Formats: sequence, C-alpha cells, structure tokens
Amino acid sequence: SCLNEKRIAATVGVCTQFGLMPLIGYFYARVFTLRDEHAIGLMLVASAPGGVTSNLLSYWGGGDVTLSITMSAVSTVAAFGVLPLLIEIYINTTFANGGLRIPFQWIF
Repeated sequence: SCLNEKRIAATVGVCTQFGLMPLIGYFYARVFTLRDEHAIGLMLVASAPGGVTSNLLSYWGGGDVTLSITMSAVSTVAAFGVLPLLIEIYINTTFANGGLRIPFQWIF
C-alpha cells in the first residue's frame, strides 16, 4: 500500500496539516489583529484538512497522485480527533474565551 511505502511523506504531511497550518493561521490572526469572529473562521479553515482539489492539482502538476489521495484520506480520518483538539487549543483559549463548546460525545 502507498502508506507503507511512503510512511515518512505521509507523516510529514499529517504534521504539516495539523501542526504548521494552524500555527500559521494563528500567526496571521495575531499579526493582523483580526476580530475574534474572523480569527475563529481563519483558524477553522487553517485547521481543517484539504479536499479533492489537492488531488486534481497533483495530477495536473505531475505530482504523486497516489500520495495525495492517501494524504487526503488520512487527514480526513485524523480530523475527527485532531480538529476538536485544535479548536480547544487555538480558538477556545484565545479568541472565544472558552465560549465555544464542542459536544464531544456526539462526534463518534
């Protein structure tokens, strides 16, 4: 399977998707002093996994489409657990002052 063959690339992709992207969104929200509602929207977009467009762009650009599809699948599944955690870390502690409640019991 592609995931076994390209374990390092998949790991880097997941770390970038859920580590670096939200951090960059947080940085922009702070540097440009966005209003809380705009900062929350930016953080949600920066924290959510990409869609099928990345697969299409990989195909058009001659990239590794198999890896792109694998990363889309892995990041989508990982988002069920990681996205609520990122919301708690970045949004509730900074922009929503704890006012954004996630019903974790309904996620699974």
